Amino acid sequence: MMPATPILVLGEKEEFLKVRLVNGVDSLEGRVEIYINGTWGTICDDEFGDEEASGICGMLGYNETGSVPYIRAYFGEGYGSIVLDDLNCIGTETDIFDCQSGGLFQHNCAHSEDAGVVCQEDFMEVRLVDGNNSLEGRVEIYVNGIWGTICDDGFGDEEASVICGMLGYHNAGSVPYSKAHFGEGYGSIVLDDLNCIGTETDIFDCQSDGLFQHNCRHSEDAGVACQDSSRHVSAVLTPWR
Repeated sequence: MMPATPILVLGEKEEFLKVRLVNGVDSLEGRVEIYINGTWGTICDDEFGDEEASGICGMLGYNETGSVPYIRAYFGEGYGSIVLDDLNCIGTETDIFDCQSGGLFQHNCAHSEDAGVVCQEDFMEVRLVDGNNSLEGRVEIYVNGIWGTICDDGFGDEEASVICGMLGYHNAGSVPYSKAHFGEGYGSIVLDDLNCIGTETDIFDCQSDGLFQHNCRHSEDAGVACQDSSRHVSAVLTPWR
């Protein structure tokens, strides 16, 4: 098998998911479709098993444990290109394009073999990405089946404190970062003009302009650095790209 080719997305790639599930009864299941070169395509079910399903669910922000693969177009046949065939993951990849495959658009199957998955709804609402360790990074929040970022307008000590508290870290000593200090994210900007008083236990209890209402770019993505003292719950933080 050939190593997987990195994703090549033309245009405003940050506005799109790399992976989505289609034709399921809810956002946890469906035919797997991946976005490349401006269009959505499917994955052939040859070699598609537990590890591959785990990688897909992980990319969508769901718990990788308990992911169930489906074959033979269980969720209906897709259309357009078949992007990957003979997909072979070891289960630790954070991106399906890090898995081995026959190569982009190289396949010997039809849409009657489109792969699907069912994921488990055990995920974090908040995570930190692209920091030097699990205590810091760009803030990303999970809503409507996707991970997105927070604009730094109004983002200060109180907002950083709530984020760190949600992650199980001590609220005191949380440091806010602005201007994409931990790099620019992609996809949706979920919150802007966030205004917390510091005692909230959930970032969605703070005031804001509303979901997906913003006037900023990813160059203003907010970040935090938390303190690793008095940690009171367990959380799993995984890098995301």
